[in-house]
Amino acid sequence: MTGFIKYMRSEESEFLLKYPNANHLFMVMAFRARRTDHPMSGLKSGQCFLGDYSSIGMTRQQYRTAQEQLTKWNLATFKGTNKGTIGTILNSKVYDINEDVTNQQATIEQPTNNQPTTTNKECKNVRKKESSRFAPPSLKDVLDYMTERGYPYPKEAESFIDYYSSNGWKVGKNPMKDWKAATRNWTKKLTKKQPEQNNMPLDNYDPLESLRRM
Repeated sequence: MTGFIKYMRSEESEFLLKYPNANHLFMVMAFRARRTDHPMSGLKSGQCFLGDYSSIGMTRQQYRTAQEQLTKWNLATFKGTNKGTIGTILNSKVYDINEDVTNQQATIEQPTNNQPTTTNKECKNVRKKESSRFAPPSLKDVLDYMTERGYPYPKEAESFIDYYSSNGWKVGKNPMKDWKAATRNWTKKLTKKQPEQNNMPLDNYDPLESLRRM
């Protein structure tokens, strides 16, 4: 046997969860059911031989009750023959037994003429591009980096964020690629003597204060 069995997310599927034996029997039927008519066995699409109840892990009473429930709910029918009991799945509300593994593999493995094969090298390039995608820094990021470089000036960090946020994080006409490089260029323009407002002690500085004022 090959192929897939599709388990449907339906009201019937959820309902069957409350009846473990009926659910189990129906699952066995879906697993064994023919996908197409089989003249030699006499089985038609959606039918299977169930065999002895003990072979599917049930007692006689559990087996009979499960059959009665599936029949009552119009999910399956059962018919005794000289070859054994034939179970017939009446619809695909719970299981769709006609998922074809050949078609699935063709869809996954065989690219169309308009869909070239993706190589490992191309995947690596995509991952590299995604990892190098620019992400704007936070006010804290800029202030921490300025402080590392000897410029612990909160107001300058705010000015940096405000300036580049307003122009869409561009350097000239080009999108910014490295905010740390832009920060270094920014600090180079600072004079050695900073305005008093920029020399506010860091212990008293709240990096979220400017955001609250917006």
